[in-house]
Amino acid sequence: AAAAEATAAAKAHAAREAAAGECTFWFVKADAIRSSEERTLPSFQTLRARGLLVQKTLTRSEAFRRVHRRELLAISHRWESPDEPDTKGTQLAALKRYLDEHPEIEYVWFDFPCMPQKPRSPEDEDEFADMLSNVNVIFIGMQVLILLDMSYMSRFWTQTEAWMSMQDASTAGLATASEEKRRYTIVPLHNASAKVSETLID
Repeated sequence: AAAAEATAAAKAHAAREAAAGECTFWFVKADAIRSSEERTLPSFQTLRARGLLVQKTLTRSEAFRRVHRRELLAISHRWESPDEPDTKGTQLAALKRYLDEHPEIEYVWFDFPCMPQKPRSPEDEDEFADMLSNVNVIFIGMQVLILLDMSYMSRFWTQTEAWMSMQDASTAGLATASEEKRRYTIVPLHNASAKVSETLID
């Protein structure tokens, strides 16, 4: 009975947010990443149990009006294996370097530590589905760090995230953002080069 009530409450919360044009996401505390001595970032469930995640509510209106929160950063990357996105810690190392260069960033959205991973409880399943269906708010409305390797170029999901990070919203719809409105930073990893970054942008 308690599980059913929790599921019903989660669905009602999602419905209220949908009606208001908003969604609540989990973020990792940036300082926890800066000071981490782990090889890779742990999963959502592990970080939530450690108290290193916080919730932030983002709105479509905020995203489309370019109210980009300087303290929030989203990561676009490729999972290097089906069970582990960052097999050698290369992505985490690049992220830590970026955070050290940008002390204004307080919270990071990175899918593996910020969305419930399998096995998920029924409540986590509902929350996961809600966040996934609203993830465009993150990539259209936030600063984005693209961790680019060659395989990134061949994945639909990563290409979609990159495209959204390069757009600017207006009354006419989405269009390529001008240089002064650019929200993305590309960091080539593994076998990628600066030339590959240019290809992604093109």
